[in-house]
Amino acid sequence: MKKKFNFICVLIIATIVCGVALPQVYTYSLIFDGNFMENVREAKAQSQLNIGSEAGALEIIPKKFPFARPDSIYNKRTGRYDRMMVLSALVDTNQPKSAASFQVWVSALGIVNGILTFVCLTFFAKIVLAVRRGEIFLPKIERWMRYCGFALIGCYACQWAILLMNHFHNVAVFEFEHYNISFNTWPSLYVILSGLGLLMIAELFAIARKMQEEQALTI
Repeated sequence: MKKKFNFICVLIIATIVCGVALPQVYTYSLIFDGNFMENVREAKAQSQLNIGSEAGALEIIPKKFPFARPDSIYNKRTGRYDRMMVLSALVDTNQPKSAASFQVWVSALGIVNGILTFVCLTFFAKIVLAVRRGEIFLPKIERWMRYCGFALIGCYACQWAILLMNHFHNVAVFEFEHYNISFNTWPSLYVILSGLGLLMIAELFAIARKMQEEQALTI
């Protein structure tokens, strides 16, 4: 039983590490490739590098979607420009102080989300260690599961708040000729389902513990 439990715990930890680390490694491998410094010099020469400006991450959709392809991109394999539409973009607004309060709130929510994630992982580790010691149907296990569940629900709420703030900020700042500001990305449903699942398991543990206590009193 403990071998299976340990194996599952290792799988969970490996999944978390891979899910967090691999996308970061892949992204930075694309950014910091062998041509990074050459790209920096070229951007400076073309006046495309403005470190002090505000870059807005946008989700957009063509105004005549799905029939319109407002842009084009050069295809080196065919030697021609292919029609395309952009669904997300990073736009330089050249207004570094246009949304200071927005940046503060988004940063604060990001910090809160990070703290809640840390809390969840901490209590998850405490649960794993307690179960390995044979401590299962105890009030503290139920309490720690509830902490993890509420932390995950809080993470989901923070993600919604950040997405909504970013969307309404973009609507207020940008207006494009061929595109509308859209809302394509949604918070992961797995986060809140995991939180609710942990709360449900905590209640099941509480019921099992009470039944165990009642059976002990009956005997």
